[in-house]
Amino acid sequence: MCVMIVLLIGLLVTKVNSSTFDMGDSFENEDTSLGADILFSTKEFLRKKNTLPPAQIPPNRIGEDGSPVTEVKYPIKVYIELHVESIRDIAGDATMDLYMIEAWNDWREANKENRSLKMSGKGTVNYCWIPDTYFILARSIYYSPSSQSLSVASNGDVVLDRKIRLVTPCTPEVWYFPFDVTTCKILISSYGYAEEEMDLFWQKTAKGGIDFPFEYEPLSEMGFHMISMSTTKYPAPYDTSNFTILEGQIQLKRLFSVYIYQIYIPAALLVILSWVSFWINRNATPARASVGVTTVLTMLTLATQSQQNMEKHITLETSLLDVYIWVSFSFVITAMLEFAVSDFFNDKKSRAKSKPRPPPIKQPQIYENHSNHNHKSFHNNNLAPGHLPSVPLIQGNDILTPTLSFEEKSFISIDKTARMIFPIVFILFNISYWGYVYVKTTGEFTPNT
Repeated sequence: MCVMIVLLIGLLVTKVNSSTFDMGDSFENEDTSLGADILFSTKEFLRKKNTLPPAQIPPNRIGEDGSPVTEVKYPIKVYIELHVESIRDIAGDATMDLYMIEAWNDWREANKENRSLKMSGKGTVNYCWIPDTYFILARSIYYSPSSQSLSVASNGDVVLDRKIRLVTPCTPEVWYFPFDVTTCKILISSYGYAEEEMDLFWQKTAKGGIDFPFEYEPLSEMGFHMISMSTTKYPAPYDTSNFTILEGQIQLKRLFSVYIYQIYIPAALLVILSWVSFWINRNATPARASVGVTTVLTMLTLATQSQQNMEKHITLETSLLDVYIWVSFSFVITAMLEFAVSDFFNDKKSRAKSKPRPPPIKQPQIYENHSNHNHKSFHNNNLAPGHLPSVPLIQGNDILTPTLSFEEKSFISIDKTARMIFPIVFILFNISYWGYVYVKTTGEFTPNT
């Protein structure tokens, strides 16, 4: 019995030893690879140092001995330059393809051998520390991983060049539409470093830090042309620190010639067409009504189409184009109302004529003796008192005709007044309107340039 127990114990000890050897052997084989050693050392470094890898620490946070410092003695100066390659889809937002160049100095990348380094393609940004710049108010942003390059000089100067697709807001001056200037803003700042740690600057170039080709032809196809570019720098307070913000503006002037030909001229012609009813015979009611209704409906259609063709953000507010369209529409409506008033007086006159009249009475003839200067007349005793003769009266060499009624005079005077008042008021409105446009748009009244 004792022998059996001893044999079992020995067997168990042998099994445990063999299992321990197998586990240790497999662990050793797994960790002898280069990747496992790097992974283990990185984890061990983070566990012991409780900090980030050196490549992710800014140069002003690392001392000369390679250890992290707690106090920042100087800010990192980052110089930024933008080259806009293309711009499209300008409607509240604009899609831009641009090249962003960032330059700074990292003393850790300097070397005494006067060697420089240049690389491009994927993974370039993982080589060394890069600024955490981002675009404020950007709708979307895409960094092309294959279109980026990194250059490192022997003195530690680092230049990062990346191609970016950016959707940034473009704000038009809605009130002055379609004579407005659309401003596209590009705002750049650091995400995590205040100006005491990292300060941003526009690169001092001939273009002032931002460049866009003035001769960019697709821009005119979208209905704009370039007028100016500008750059500014200012601090923005956040919490207890200030962050540097770089602002670049691209101002685009809208080409308004298409609106002149498609909206303004048709609207003015419709207003003039509505005045034709003032010269139509007052008894031709169907003709005058047709002119009035046609011009009103056509003007309403023109106003609706002009709203549909504009951008959504413009239709939410009143613009100069809306003012011109609806003032023209009011002229057409007023001409229609003038026809209604004139027709009222004409209808009243017609009702008066339709009343039954007494039978005609034979009228006497009246002669005048020029030789004796004595007037002799023969009167008809059957002439009813109080009735005037309805035939023209001959007195000397003149023919006396009956006077017009009050309704007839009112009808004719309304039309004559409308023929003068409507063109004068419309001309004065156009002078005021286009004068205001010219003054408020700083005299840039060049639709095709």
